[in-house]
Amino acid sequence: MAPHLHLARQNFADLTQQPAAEPTPQPLQLAPGEFAILANANARGFQSAWRRGAFTGLRQEDIFVSHQATESEGMLRTALQHGYKALFFCGGDGTITHFLNDLRAALPNPIHQPYVGVIRLGTGNAVADTLRCGRAVDDLARLQDLTATAITPLPLLETEGLLCPFAGCGVDAQILNEYIALREKLAGTPLHKVVTGVRGYLVTGIFKTAPMMAATRTQQRVIAINEGATAYAVDKNGRILEHFRRGDVLYDGPMLMAAAGTIPYYGYRLRMFPAARLQADHFQLRIGMMNPLMAVYRLRRMWRGDLDQAQGAFDFLAQRVRLEFDAPMPFHIAGDAVGYRREVTFARCGRLFNFVRPLGASVLPLASTRLRTAAAR
Repeated sequence: MAPHLHLARQNFADLTQQPAAEPTPQPLQLAPGEFAILANANARGFQSAWRRGAFTGLRQEDIFVSHQATESEGMLRTALQHGYKALFFCGGDGTITHFLNDLRAALPNPIHQPYVGVIRLGTGNAVADTLRCGRAVDDLARLQDLTATAITPLPLLETEGLLCPFAGCGVDAQILNEYIALREKLAGTPLHKVVTGVRGYLVTGIFKTAPMMAATRTQQRVIAINEGATAYAVDKNGRILEHFRRGDVLYDGPMLMAAAGTIPYYGYRLRMFPAARLQADHFQLRIGMMNPLMAVYRLRRMWRGDLDQAQGAFDFLAQRVRLEFDAPMPFHIAGDAVGYRREVTFARCGRLFNFVRPLGASVLPLASTRLRTAAAR
């Protein structure tokens, strides 16, 4: 059964408007002592980067390392007491999301908020890809001198009281759950490396999730309701197709997945939300309803962000949307599985974070260094 799109019929002038362009990054100069490095020692790639000496040359008193999730909030508050102009978080999207939520809790008033940087570690790096960060070892080397950085304001999504760059329900969360289960099952075996990272997601999605969903022939349904200001249906290039008022139903029909994001990427440079940054005060909602095996067939187009309604991708720009499912759906926040939901609300957070990334081509030779932990402080 085809989905029913509840589209407003009025011919408003803004239906033909092009979305606003992304803001141009602004420069910021950072000197040693004006920024700190906060790291999760369990993030994928951190131990390797440390052993290779990627942190050598940075002021050791400005490096904070946690080994447990319970340490991160206290570590952040300690760094904030030093009055740093910028904080660089090392890790993947899950770690960055955790730090951003801790930062908001520690500083309810955003006027005192430091700049935020990302050092590309961990598994998923959608935020780092959006900011065009370099390799961790290169960006850490660039931070060792008087550093020119580019400032990029980045809005975030809010769901269930948590800030995040993206979140989703359906097949993407199911693949994540099965990917984690597969990695745990193969831990300690030679195959563990084979199913780690993007290869693991692809193996899980193509050879397990897609065939299983195709075999069940069960289609879940979703109703998406606009609960914010004016929302828009858009094509793959971000051109506005239709307009929705508060309370309008954006979509009512079958779904493979329903996800939202304020950044274009979904990890591994998969352009899940190609129009996410075209309207500064909106996020992108994507509802996919193609056959699972067809999704595998169109994987290359999906990776490029080259899907449209004709290929089963229904895209919207909105400020607040409530999703109602006809059955519990797997749910993830920034790539971290958080169980199952019958209803989810996504909202564009009103708080902006000014992200910075180091510029320049300075790459220094690596040497061994000794790990100091947050507890040692």
